[in-house]
Amino acid sequence: MRIDCNYTSQCLGRMVSVTFIIPSPTFPDAIGVTNEKYSLTPRAKYPVLYLLHGVGNNKDNWLLYTRAELYAEENNIAVCCVSAENKFYTDRQGEKWEEFLLNELPELACGYFPISPRREDTYVAGLSMGGYGAALLALTAPQKYAACGCFSGAIEKVDLAQCIRPAENYEIYTLLDRRLSEGSTLPALYVACGEDDMIYDNSLRLHETLEAKGVKHYWESVKGYRHEWRFWDMQLEKFIKWLPRTDEYKGKTRNV
Repeated sequence: MRIDCNYTSQCLGRMVSVTFIIPSPTFPDAIGVTNEKYSLTPRAKYPVLYLLHGVGNNKDNWLLYTRAELYAEENNIAVCCVSAENKFYTDRQGEKWEEFLLNELPELACGYFPISPRREDTYVAGLSMGGYGAALLALTAPQKYAACGCFSGAIEKVDLAQCIRPAENYEIYTLLDRRLSEGSTLPALYVACGEDDMIYDNSLRLHETLEAKGVKHYWESVKGYRHEWRFWDMQLEKFIKWLPRTDEYKGKTRNV
């Protein structure tokens, strides 16, 4: 089930576009050829993946160029995509993107849809700028996410000129050191990049830094891929299957 929403955001001071993918009964369920009882009431709330886009994209690109909806349905996980322009998911003049992503958007998701509010059921991932955004959110508020996926992350490409808070609040390695010094429990981390990607060095450095600091994470360096959707589609499916799930639907995949 795909639901496109437009609503007035208090944090952003304007209308914002959000798409939710909510697992729903399949056609085989509807005609009774599966073991699932047909019901439009989920037996439990769904875990959720907040999926962040890259520069020049919007919420629809994940759904146009990958099989995100199929993966969500197959794996019984909700997906949420939001259009965030080219703001790098950072606070700008008059727009509180971090407050929106960390609090307002989850309130919308869990208030209006059968989505779990538990940290254990909440994940964030993104590509390029969105990979940076996912890492930023995970290291700013690790208590909110069980896992973070950074695909071809633009970790060192963020434009800080328009940010309204000091730069150290947006620097991934500064935030990482801060969380480690505090003894915070970090989300499970997944880092992947194509070896022919123009910003491969960003992902490699992130992997090497995590390794040097003893931070457990999954790293995948793949030959033959550039900054491209075929790679991100592949990684999205792998990431969803890799997630450290504890919910009611764990391990219960469906044929769609």
